Amino acid sequence: MINSVVIMRPTGEILVAESSEINMDSNLLSGFFAAIISFGRAMFKDEILDTIELGLYRVFFESAIVDEDEIFFVVLASRRENIAGIRPKLHQIREEFIMTKGYLVVGGERGNLNQFEDFRPRIREILNEKVVFLSPAQKSQVLGIFQRLYELSEYAIGAALLTQTGDILQSFMAPQDLEAITRLLEGRFLAGTKTLKEIISIEDHGIVVLIGSGDLITAVMFQSLCPLGTAELFARRFADQITMVLKNQHKS
Repeated sequence: MINSVVIMRPTGEILVAESSEINMDSNLLSGFFAAIISFGRAMFKDEILDTIELGLYRVFFESAIVDEDEIFFVVLASRRENIAGIRPKLHQIREEFIMTKGYLVVGGERGNLNQFEDFRPRIREILNEKVVFLSPAQKSQVLGIFQRLYELSEYAIGAALLTQTGDILQSFMAPQDLEAITRLLEGRFLAGTKTLKEIISIEDHGIVVLIGSGDLITAVMFQSLCPLGTAELFARRFADQITMVLKNQHKS
């Protein structure tokens, strides 16, 4: 979950703040972010922080220079949010803000937040944009496929449908297993690999089979005693059925 987006100056002065939580204090957040930025630069010789983890949260940073004014774009999100999903959205927010409001950063009235207020709805639109959107009918069909998987395979203990960027569309999987998968996708994204085709991972507590197709990834967790061939077979059937649901929906 994305809790808050703050566009600010290095001093902590807010230009735009958009929060999904009513009780989120944007001024307190911006002051905290400014302190982190200042500390990071003092410690790491003017290097800009990229991402940090704070307990249950992750903080994503980007910066830009508008003429000679430096602006920071910061997202506070749940620790389970994936860099592969957040970073492109934060980059888009930065580019659109500079393009549409950059002239006000330099030539606008200092301290007047009203001049940036109409950018807040656009932030929410960007954050809510989905690479893949499931209709209610598709969600119902996907749930049915999940159920059949459990009925047909005594070894299946979890399943999920994700995007290649780590957005979770449907999940019946233990949180720690799902987090491990999103971290795997994140690592591949940081290494420059944008899409996954197939991975079979043998873990202490089970076997994970990930199959990518287009923008989607299907993930199935099996008990550790499941034969690898059986795990791959059921995971492929699961992925094929999910793909068919989406194709049929697009045709109709």
